[in-house]
Amino acid sequence: MMRPTNLVYSVSETPPALTCFLNALQHIAINSGALIFPILIMRAGEVSDDLVMNVISLSLLATGIGTALQSLTLIPFGREQLAIGCGYLLPNIPAVVYLPASILALKAGGMPLVFGMTLFGGLIEILLAQLVRWLRSFFPNEISGLCVLLIGILLCVLGVRLIFGLGETTAQPAERTLVDIALGGGTLALMLGLNVLFKKQVRMYCGIIGIFLGSIIAIFIGAFDEHAKTTLLATQFIHAPSLSFSLPNFQFSLLLPFVISALVCCLKVMGDITTCQKINDRDWARPDMHSLRNGIVADGSATVISACLGCFAIQTSSASVGMSNATGVTSRRVGLWIAALLFALSFFPIVTAAFIAIPRPVIGAVIAFSGLFVMISGWQILTSGQLDARKNFVIGISLALALSREIFPAFYEGLPGLIQPIVSSSLCVGVTIALLLNAVFRLQEKIAQPYGVTK
Repeated sequence: MMRPTNLVYSVSETPPALTCFLNALQHIAINSGALIFPILIMRAGEVSDDLVMNVISLSLLATGIGTALQSLTLIPFGREQLAIGCGYLLPNIPAVVYLPASILALKAGGMPLVFGMTLFGGLIEILLAQLVRWLRSFFPNEISGLCVLLIGILLCVLGVRLIFGLGETTAQPAERTLVDIALGGGTLALMLGLNVLFKKQVRMYCGIIGIFLGSIIAIFIGAFDEHAKTTLLATQFIHAPSLSFSLPNFQFSLLLPFVISALVCCLKVMGDITTCQKINDRDWARPDMHSLRNGIVADGSATVISACLGCFAIQTSSASVGMSNATGVTSRRVGLWIAALLFALSFFPIVTAAFIAIPRPVIGAVIAFSGLFVMISGWQILTSGQLDARKNFVIGISLALALSREIFPAFYEGLPGLIQPIVSSSLCVGVTIALLLNAVFRLQEKIAQPYGVTK
């Protein structure tokens, strides 16, 4: 592995404690927007505010465990060495991929059914991880690059929606005022300026500087959400999260949506880990399948642990991948600091409420900023190999249909509930179509090969 010159601290290097702390803090801050997903799931079931805050605290605990699992490389196990996680800085967040399936489960059987089906989804991820090496031919570089590119697009679109008040999943009429839009645009411009114009000492902290200054400005211009402010003032300062002792339930009709969600989550994890590999290796040529397998196992294990704790599925954070690329700090040691801070924050609901209260335009600006770097990495992976006519068709058709999910959301949201996990985002649509087309072209090639027609 050749260290890229643009990194300040690479994956195996140890930054100073203060650098680790501040970078961990900005990763937690940019990922705080993902806490909206368990809130959306629970709001669909009309649960109490106390239960919402408790599940959020448990989610912080679960994501801390998942982040630690991903950051660890090798630990002693008798005379053997047991590999854990992908070994890169790859924090966990509540999983948007499982959102449609989790809402279906909540409406069908309440929280116990959500926990049981989430547990099932995590086990499916662990099972799929064992097949990665044998399915390597179905995941060539162009599929990996497309997945990373779509992750970047998804982040940028989510960021823009948050800035303009369009919502996270549907194209709603704009609810933001010009002041809010200016706040988001100004925060984005500030981070871009810090990243481009200043040296590494400032570039490492461009995310947290943008969040801090954006939030300070929001206080003076009155851009804070009143409901979030009220919740913040009414929240306890310190309180241990309560574990759920409800026995998990299972329902046969929900197996397919959760299997699809687990598959899409695996593909997303593969895209995130591939990006981490690309960022940390100047001579990167193809994905390291051993790291991919370990990363998917850790992600599935974290989802199982999350279900046992009484909260929802979790997944790797693409925004954090983009942020680590932007700041030049990719040390896995930062991941352990993130895990430690998340453990601590799970006992301080007031801090959780403070993160939730960060203005949406500010969070949107940071997510869009991170998405730009993820898109660039995806494009570099796409163009790292030679593209023939078949690969061009796979990429072109998949990308076009993925973008149509963002342009015509109402059409996709009106499709039958059974296939909603496949069309829940542009990432799901694009990667699913790409895998199907790649499999069809490979089958066509094998059929045509005996006749001397391979192209």
